[in-house]
Amino acid sequence: MTLLQITTPDNEFLKILEEGVLSSASWLNTVLFIGGGLLITINLYRLFKHNEIDINGLKLQLNKCWIIVLAYSLAHLYCSIILTKATSDYINEEKKQMRDTIQLKHDGQMLWNKLTLSGDFVFRRMEKRTVTGKVKLPFTKKHVHFYSISMLDISTWIYLGLVLMILNGIPDYTEKRKKRFWVMLSTAVVFAVANWLMGTIWTAKISELLNL
Repeated sequence: MTLLQITTPDNEFLKILEEGVLSSASWLNTVLFIGGGLLITINLYRLFKHNEIDINGLKLQLNKCWIIVLAYSLAHLYCSIILTKATSDYINEEKKQMRDTIQLKHDGQMLWNKLTLSGDFVFRRMEKRTVTGKVKLPFTKKHVHFYSISMLDISTWIYLGLVLMILNGIPDYTEKRKKRFWVMLSTAVVFAVANWLMGTIWTAKISELLNL
């Protein structure tokens, strides 16, 4: 018995949205690796007590390396938004077609597998994020959610590494001017928290693929 699979415009549109998720994930993977390389470079210059960074002829005072971290963070934000939006579009289209629950779960699981089993390095063996608690924001109906993380998850270690390199790379811990030191440390903390939150948002969103 031969099973014929009929391709409909809706199915073709879903394939396009799926490709959008996979390509957005690839962009994010590239940005994280470039950002990681830049942060490693900054930390090495800190370690060997250089005052100036020289990357392919581009020179920058080490005390202004926050500019590099800002540029990386903006690229990270852009790719995180693109991936989150692409995943939302895919999920909404799946639900819009109102197919049976088994098919929805199958499609979500398949896309998750493409990301975590055969996708880019950052996504390999990713663990599903689940909500472990939530706190209601004052004067609103919105909640801040807290998600579980696994120490076996590659993305967890990548983000921990990025956070630590930001906290160690931007401030000069030998700086004797207290005001300047605290300004740079505060800047580093803001960048570190912002990048961690970006990672939390997109990992939580793609985890929704397993909740269809």
